[in-house]
Amino acid sequence: MPAGNRAIVYALIPMITLLISFALTIETPSLKRFTGIALGLAAMLIMLLPGVHVPVEGELFWTLVTLLIAISYAAENVYVGLKRPDGLDALTAVWGMTTAGALMLALSFWLMGAPMLLPFDFSIAEGALLLSTLSHLMAYSGLLYMLAHGGVVFGSQVSYIVTPAAILWGIALLGEQLTAGITTALVLILAGLALIKPNPKRRAGEQQS
Repeated sequence: MPAGNRAIVYALIPMITLLISFALTIETPSLKRFTGIALGLAAMLIMLLPGVHVPVEGELFWTLVTLLIAISYAAENVYVGLKRPDGLDALTAVWGMTTAGALMLALSFWLMGAPMLLPFDFSIAEGALLLSTLSHLMAYSGLLYMLAHGGVVFGSQVSYIVTPAAILWGIALLGEQLTAGITTALVLILAGLALIKPNPKRRAGEQQS
């Protein structure tokens, strides 16, 4: 599945977050926000239309898998926003999440007999993995900070940066083409994100509290 296509699907995370927030009465529904969600859905569907791009074998399956991942991230955003203990700072939260994830991965590797990259010999591969880990910790700490101070929907709107950046990196590093379908989907998804932006009055109330 092309990186640009994955980026479009991941950009649905704030819209899925908003739908969950509607269901839990955390956010207030409105026609404008539903229109934004519809634009996001259209952005994903346009990539799957015949003739928009040359399909890759198994792409539909992996698109659905990516959508499931997006739904999981959205559910996490809402859960963190609702259940985060008072006074828990972003670094402590991300440390706990990373430690728990590392333990689960270590158990999975052990059960499947997968290589553990030990001993760590600081080759290019290990250095890239270490750099990726540090970048993840910094980025996720920032996301948790935004979830705490701006709300779950506002925090999810990092897609404004992530989506175009992923498409550009796919072009620069993977040789992907900026097709008319991807360009149209990107415009639709950014328009949708603009329409679902948080209620300013609600954000002001959260900051005062």
